[in-house]
Amino acid sequence: MYALPAVLVLVPAVAGRAQTGTDIHGTWTAEIRAGKVFLQVRTTAPPDSTRSGNWNGDWNMGQSFPIDELSGLPANNDQLTAASVRFDLRREAGTLSFDGSFREGRGAGLFTFAPRDAYVGEMKSLGYTDDLPLWRRYQLAVHDVGPRYIRELKSEGFDKLTLDEIQRAKSHGVDIEYIRGIKALGFRTASLDTLVRTRDHGVTPDYVKAMKAEGYGGT
Repeated sequence: MYALPAVLVLVPAVAGRAQTGTDIHGTWTAEIRAGKVFLQVRTTAPPDSTRSGNWNGDWNMGQSFPIDELSGLPANNDQLTAASVRFDLRREAGTLSFDGSFREGRGAGLFTFAPRDAYVGEMKSLGYTDDLPLWRRYQLAVHDVGPRYIRELKSEGFDKLTLDEIQRAKSHGVDIEYIRGIKALGFRTASLDTLVRTRDHGVTPDYVKAMKAEGYGGT
């Protein structure tokens, strides 16, 4: 039976630590498969987050990343084994820094989030004057929401969106490649909300192509 790295024994204690307004930290697990890393992070919202101050639940995110997006992890090593590993996920909103270990391609450890100072000003220059406390910037970093994605959406006709709408779209996998792929197949008037729902239901450009081949058209 496979045993997770020894560092995982630290996870319950660290995950239970309370966040503060100036400190975001948590735990992570990962598995490397065919050049991609399925990474899951877990942390706890601080009392002053957008949720109720009495909410004590955990906040989890799991997503697959190309291994080259995680600076510090060696490429082409699905069986990575290392007692001490450090790697970063760098986003416009800030950087998640990971420490831990791997055994046969599976890893676990601890992470911290460091915000990028210029991010708030860049977002304001695009008209997003929302209050962006550290916890919100952490969420935006995890989902890779920033000026680049906002400009990409605008280039496809999605303008005057709220930050919540943008974050929802990105967190549901509606990236620029998906938008352009669907539009190229004739669905040029689809709203962003429609694209979120089609993505949630597993509708991909390849699926649309197959349906078109069967005689079903799009508008």
